[in-house]
Amino acid sequence: AGIGTYPDYDGDLVVSGDVEITFDEYAMSFSFNGEGLEAGCGPGCGIHIHTGTTCSDADLVGGHYWEPAMEDPWMNDVTHYDSDSSGNASG
Repeated sequence: AGIGTYPDYDGDLVVSGDVEITFDEYAMSFSFNGEGLEAGCGPGCGIHIHTGTTCSDADLVGGHYWEPAMEDPWMNDVTHYDSDSSGNASG
């Protein structure tokens, strides 16, 4: 799937990239490549998946995608990245 700029964002960043998500019986695996991110961001810039099915309307993006019976996995060190001086990151 593609990564893009958050709806209604009016800053100078032009974010792009891709994400791959796989599921098995017990876990979800998540990897990404991003460009146009804030340069030198880190340690600990966050990345996460939303519950919505569109990225064209900020009101429909939804909250973090996760199982509410568990701790929100998008709020820990595993889902953070550090971008380089050109605003590129992968994880």
